[in-house]
Amino acid sequence: QMKKSHFILPLIFVSTTVFLVNCTKDKTIEPIPSTFITADCPDTIKFQEKILPIITEYCISCHESGQSPNFSNHETVVANVDKIFSSLTASNGVSLMPFGGPAINDSLIQQFKCWMSQGKLNN
Repeated sequence: QMKKSHFILPLIFVSTTVFLVNCTKDKTIEPIPSTFITADCPDTIKFQEKILPIITEYCISCHESGQSPNFSNHETVVANVDKIFSSLTASNGVSLMPFGGPAINDSLIQQFKCWMSQGKLNN
């Protein structure tokens, strides 16, 4: 009996600790600096044609005027670009954003990545 309890108690402790550490509600995101972003991009990605529609469809409902961070225009998207990209490409392939929704399609993430690597132009 004693041998089993010596094994079970540490196992319960470790399991509980792992559960509590992995199930935190407030996840923080370490931004990936855009200077480290490189991409193979055959086409120029234009902010007005490609990036703004992505932001409008997936982000603006929560990140518009008055809400923080604000992604309502080119300047505010550029100011938050590292956080945006990190949120879209969170660890283990699990997207933290858009909140409560499915992950953004990989092709759209690639377009965002290309736009970043091409200088984040307001084109």
